[in-house]
Amino acid sequence: MCQPSALRGYPSLPTVAASIGIAACLASPLAAAQANDRRVLEEILVTATKREASLQDVSVAVTALTTDDILDAQITSAEELTFLVPSLNLQKGGNPRQTSFSIRGIGTQSFSSAVEPSVSTMIDGVVLGRSGQAFMQMLDIARIEVLRGPQGTLFGKNSTAGVVHVITQNPTETTTGEVSATAVNDNEYRAGATLSGPLTDALGYRLSATGISVDDFTRNDFDDNDLNGSDEWTVRGKLRWLPADNLELMFTSDYSDRSCNCTGSPLRSLEPFGGNDATVDEILANIAPVVPGEDNKDLNINQIPFSDSKTSGHSLQINWDIGQYTLTSITARREFKVNGFGDIDSQPIDALGFNQFGETQTEQATQELRLLSPADDKLTYVAGLFYFDQDVEREFLREFEIVDGSPGSAFADFSVDTTNWAAFGEATWNVSRDVRLILGARYTEDEVDFLFERVQDGQGLGLPNSVPPTPGGTSENDLSGKIALQWDYSDVGMTYLSFTQGYKGPAFDIIFGTDPVDLEPVEPETSDAWELGLKTTTLDGRLRINAALFYAVYDEFQAQAFFDPDGIPDCPADDPACDPDDDPGSFLLINAGEVSTLGLEIDFLAQVTERFRLSGGAALIDASIEDYAEGPCSGGQVFRGECPNDLQDLSGGDLPFSPDWKLNLTGTYSIPLDNGLKVDLLGAVRAQDDVLYSITQDDNTVQDAYTIVDTSIALLGPDNRWKVTAFVKNVTDEFYASVIFANNPNIVPNGYNHIYGKLAERTYGLELRYKWF
Repeated sequence: MCQPSALRGYPSLPTVAASIGIAACLASPLAAAQANDRRVLEEILVTATKREASLQDVSVAVTALTTDDILDAQITSAEELTFLVPSLNLQKGGNPRQTSFSIRGIGTQSFSSAVEPSVSTMIDGVVLGRSGQAFMQMLDIARIEVLRGPQGTLFGKNSTAGVVHVITQNPTETTTGEVSATAVNDNEYRAGATLSGPLTDALGYRLSATGISVDDFTRNDFDDNDLNGSDEWTVRGKLRWLPADNLELMFTSDYSDRSCNCTGSPLRSLEPFGGNDATVDEILANIAPVVPGEDNKDLNINQIPFSDSKTSGHSLQINWDIGQYTLTSITARREFKVNGFGDIDSQPIDALGFNQFGETQTEQATQELRLLSPADDKLTYVAGLFYFDQDVEREFLREFEIVDGSPGSAFADFSVDTTNWAAFGEATWNVSRDVRLILGARYTEDEVDFLFERVQDGQGLGLPNSVPPTPGGTSENDLSGKIALQWDYSDVGMTYLSFTQGYKGPAFDIIFGTDPVDLEPVEPETSDAWELGLKTTTLDGRLRINAALFYAVYDEFQAQAFFDPDGIPDCPADDPACDPDDDPGSFLLINAGEVSTLGLEIDFLAQVTERFRLSGGAALIDASIEDYAEGPCSGGQVFRGECPNDLQDLSGGDLPFSPDWKLNLTGTYSIPLDNGLKVDLLGAVRAQDDVLYSITQDDNTVQDAYTIVDTSIALLGPDNRWKVTAFVKNVTDEFYASVIFANNPNIVPNGYNHIYGKLAERTYGLELRYKWF
């Protein structure tokens, strides 16, 4: 259980320190292990520097999750990767378009069609241009690499916060396959299959498919039906052709489809304020028997939400060995489509006749060329060129009926084309056997163009005027660099110091309510980051500890927040006809001045005995707003009159979606049986501090600290050909919200809602796996 600490910002630091200290405490039992217990940790290979190298040899803060890590933890979607990587957090939205990752407290959650993510997500070397594309099923994964901090000198697409790289399994030289089936309580079912092998001596294939059906788990009292269930399936195919000894071609194609009765967001709180008791009583009467609360999992709404998305992609990677050099080309095209509808008023009525619908379609094409020098030269390097073109088209309809019954609607149709090209490279000079100097640079050119049109029909609250087709655009360029010094102080340890600059291109606030005439662009986001790292393997190769101390400053940080320009506090809250011309406010993309992130990350892996393995990590992060004098307010703050001019000074505040501390710890104990059988016992804990979910610093959007415990027992057959696993996740049934937000003050004044996932409740299930090789 978390205990208070005297250090400000880290109320449960002893818990964190205790878990990290486990790694040090392991030294005694490891050193005293019996002579025949000499099992060493297997080497983990990564491609974070575009060369296959040991995780312990790369001077980058990177977490590598293996196939076993993902399967043992029952990780089924990209969202759940945050359970295993302490510095990685989820910025949860109502649908994939509004959801994104953050790393070390830095991320972008934006509804705008003209903004790129701060955290870049890739699959098999192909960048995903929109954040929502990242939230895929974990299908046939080889490993996942999470690189922390600005990236750009080694990757085609630049990133200011970090990279999440999903690397899938390749075709095999012999025929192999695997099937799996899982049943989880409350009617959740999963199934998957993989088949791989050679077609000819030079041509191999791999086919994978998976599907997940989750029954609705949020009660809706309106019609006694539940919400927030989903159905999702994914297929992927790979062909690997070796026409010559020095030439490899890999073609990959994938498709996924997801439909969801989501997202229904229960009311978390609704308190009277400033004389609006009658309004609150009316809303509470409307939603009865549902009662708002921090643990509320019920709804009473008449508008059934939905979110549907489709993702597909095709890529061709060519690796050509030219002497000792390797030339790599990655050509790719991807599409992403998402549409959805959400209930706005949280009631079984149509408050003011308000409804809105949106659909977004994204198409992107990328080309990367990369030259890799010989690995054993005194000077080694990677040099590349990158081209990215993305077109985002969105249609959005809002319907509103003002208090006198007059209907109104407005329809917006807008598109954004983003073009990016870059030259990048990184060189390593082996000054001596133990010392390396690393220099990198990137030149980027960005161009963003948009076309916006809106048609208004009738008058209504929150319906902006018609706008004829209006174009706009901007362009920027940037030169950024990296310098690092690496010292291998022993055969099993190294340390490094690096300085890296990051860059995120310009953007426009292109949403439904945009006034495109003379619309000013949002400035590029830039960063300067320092990192001091240590990587060591000790105790005869049975204890591995990696740590990174970092500090980064971000200028012109791009953020999204709710602005209400009409001063709701001046409106008599008990008058239902109050100021019907008030704009209900909207989310705007802005430059939030200067922010910084400072912290310490530790990962460890230990083979305590031949049968017992322990792994985990922790992150202590202070992500704060340095300078943001005219920041936005939440709808609740505006209603309560806490922002007299609808603006506030956020300088010194915390960045959202970033707990001050977060940790995870997993232990596995193996018991060999007769006839080649084996039992694996697994226990895992993850915990985190309080987390703020709004940049406005609204205390009502804070999720308290929580701890989650998972456990499983598995029976494995000879040669691990089959495996039966019984598991329980969230053993203590600890409820927590994935996000908390203020409702529109014109519709649910001083109301707050939250979104939660099925894993915020206790779940249990049985998984069967069988493979042949």
